[in-house]
Amino acid sequence: MAYETIRLKREELYEQVWSRPLRDLAKEYGLSDVGLAKICRRLNIPAPGRGYWAKKDAGKAPPRPPMPSLGKGEQSEATFTKHELPPPDPVQMTEAERLIVSEKAPENRVAVDSSPGTPHVLVVRTEKSLRAAKPDETGRIRPRAKGCFDVRIAAGSIDRAMHIVDALTRALEARKFPLATDDNQATRITVLGISHEISLEENTTRKVRELTPAERKQQERNSWLYRTPQYDYLVTGRLTLRIKGYGNGERRSWSDGKHQRIEDCLNAFIIGLIQASVRAHAEQLERERWQREREEQERRRREEERNRRLEEERRAALDKQVDAWRKSRQIRIYIDAVHRVVADKNYPINPESDLGRWFAWVSRYVDSLDPLCGDLTKLRLIEGEDAM
Repeated sequence: MAYETIRLKREELYEQVWSRPLRDLAKEYGLSDVGLAKICRRLNIPAPGRGYWAKKDAGKAPPRPPMPSLGKGEQSEATFTKHELPPPDPVQMTEAERLIVSEKAPENRVAVDSSPGTPHVLVVRTEKSLRAAKPDETGRIRPRAKGCFDVRIAAGSIDRAMHIVDALTRALEARKFPLATDDNQATRITVLGISHEISLEENTTRKVRELTPAERKQQERNSWLYRTPQYDYLVTGRLTLRIKGYGNGERRSWSDGKHQRIEDCLNAFIIGLIQASVRAHAEQLERERWQREREEQERRRREEERNRRLEEERRAALDKQVDAWRKSRQIRIYIDAVHRVVADKNYPINPESDLGRWFAWVSRYVDSLDPLCGDLTKLRLIEGEDAM
């Protein structure tokens, strides 16, 4: 996956977010629409609201608001990393397109039954654990037993959540998308060979909790007390079905809204799983390709290092041979000079004398030193750890 650092002036981004839908613009930059919306908020850039583009197509769009002036300390540009997403695998893409077409067919609509009869065994286990759970600091409960669906909701939402989970679980099984749970209360679904962790959560709102009179008095006596705001949480009844983890522009959450409920989004959620699988598979192939390239680069580096080391060893061996040959020539010259002196002085050379034994020893030594006195056919390049 390629990366590129993008710097956008505030004015430039303002023009872009009002020129096309945020989701399309986010994909262009390799971001999620949520991520791009956060950048807009950070730069105090007003963005189109829900339904703006449909109204614009109908000629009824409200005028876009002017961009507010920058406040003290506010940023004038955004810097982020653009991810060049790898192309999807054609074979998997073909299968994904077939599955998506099937998912959109009216006869395959996933319906949530408020009285489904005998619930799925996963629902039975999850509901039993939820009924015994205690709310956390946000007012929500989650199952603690092993093998439950990953759900975090208020007690008042149990029935509705279990109906959704029952319908979704049965739909996934019918499509032969294996669903599994683990000991860490994680729920995983495998689509097109890719495993995703999914969850069902109830949204909350929070507000700063007002201090009691006793707490305010404590704060007056000890200013460091209650320096960090304390919050009160309120469950909203709005549920979110989520594909957990980080994506690259694809949609990963479906929530209750003004014009939709999760019960009507289960097919869209399954399509989201399919699309996320295609993207994750493409990224997996890209990582494998990158790993192969890295391994090949490392192999070439090791080969170059080996060749460099062998070349140094060969040169060192040759230098050693030349030094030994030069030394042997000097010794032979010295031996010839000794012979001349001995001849000039008529010294007898008796093999048993000290002089005779010296000549015999030095001849053997110089022959052992001279590389040209050996078998020249054995001269070869040094290979690996072998020495010549």
